[in-house]
Amino acid sequence: MNVIIGIWHWVVEYRRDLVIGLCVGIVIDLLSLRSRIGGLIGIIKNKQAEHSATATETRIKALEKQRDNMATFLTSDKALYLFTFRYLFLTLLFMSVGIGLLALNDTGALYDKSQPHVSPFLIFGIGLLAIAAVVAAAALEITALDTREKVTALVTKLNTQIAELQSALAIMRQKR
Repeated sequence: MNVIIGIWHWVVEYRRDLVIGLCVGIVIDLLSLRSRIGGLIGIIKNKQAEHSATATETRIKALEKQRDNMATFLTSDKALYLFTFRYLFLTLLFMSVGIGLLALNDTGALYDKSQPHVSPFLIFGIGLLAIAAVVAAAALEITALDTREKVTALVTKLNTQIAELQSALAIMRQKR
C-alpha cells in the first residue's frame, strides 16, 4: 500500500512533467510513418467515410494522392532527394527566422522591456524553432523510406486501404 501512495505522491508532484512527456511522446509518434496513433486515425477516417458515398470518394482520392506521391520514390531516387532538400531548406528557413526574432527580442529595441509581459518576439521565435524541429522530424521519417522495399510496402498498404474503401463504396451504391 505504501508503494501505491508513494507512486501517487510522485505523480502529483511531477504531473506537469508527465503531461509534457506525454505530449512530446504523442507528437513523436504522430511524426512517424508507422505511427500507432496515425494508424488509428486512418482507420477512424476510413470507418467514418464508409457512412457516406461522398466522404468515401474523398477519402479514396486522398489515399490515391498519397500513394502516387510515394510511388514517385519508386521510379527515381531524385524525387526522394528533392523532397529531402525541400524539407531541409524549409527547416533552415524556420530556424533562421526564429533565431532572428530571438535576436530582436534580446535587443529590446522594438518594445518596452520594462513592461512585465512576455515579448511576442520571444514567443514567435520559440514557436518557429519548434516548427523547424517538427519539420526536421518529418523529413527524417520521409528519408527513412531509403529502400525500394520500404516504399513498396507502404504503397501496398495504401493500395489495400483504397481497395477496401472502393469495395465499401460499391456496396453503398448497390444498396441505393
